[in-house]
Amino acid sequence: MTKKIKTICNGLVFLLRNLLYFSRLTKIDTVKVTDEIVVKGASAKELKEMYSVHSEAFGCQTSLLHRALYRFLSKKCVFIAKDISSNRVIGFMLYYANKRDCIEKTVHATSLGVSSASRGKKIGTILGIQAKNHFKNNNLNGISAWVSLSNQAALKVDMKAGFKPIEKSFCKNENEERYYMILPTNDNKKWDFIDIEIL
Repeated sequence: MTKKIKTICNGLVFLLRNLLYFSRLTKIDTVKVTDEIVVKGASAKELKEMYSVHSEAFGCQTSLLHRALYRFLSKKCVFIAKDISSNRVIGFMLYYANKRDCIEKTVHATSLGVSSASRGKKIGTILGIQAKNHFKNNNLNGISAWVSLSNQAALKVDMKAGFKPIEKSFCKNENEERYYMILPTNDNKKWDFIDIEIL
């Protein structure tokens, strides 16, 4: 099998897995969290705005595979924060389900971005709280994330949000060690957390 065909097959499996997994979850509720900010699932128009914030935050485009996924599941796994007065997307949090999530009944946090004009306003914290509540209400066991050991800032933020590491591994693609972390959303599953030292 050529590399291109294998990539296409893996992409189709990824899309199918997520379509099936998220089909049983409810849509994200629209919640007015402050007088200035509302958090909700994204519409097709809001996805375009979200991709602009993503480009600004990360300096790159969202992959075509993830764009296809979010086109179908934007109301179930794309959390956006909107400024009420301007009606603009100012932040986002994206999720998907990997193979392990399907087994452990979790969902994977893939990226968080906030527009430069809205940084320092705890948008990420607000999005994280709403996502945790949403997935808890859908009876999922937790939220998973990979965090690089070299990214101490991200580790501190995730640990403060309640994520705890359950394993350490080496990623060949990125040539670095990383932690697989879980933010529990209920008491249905007992996790074997490991101790880590943050610098």
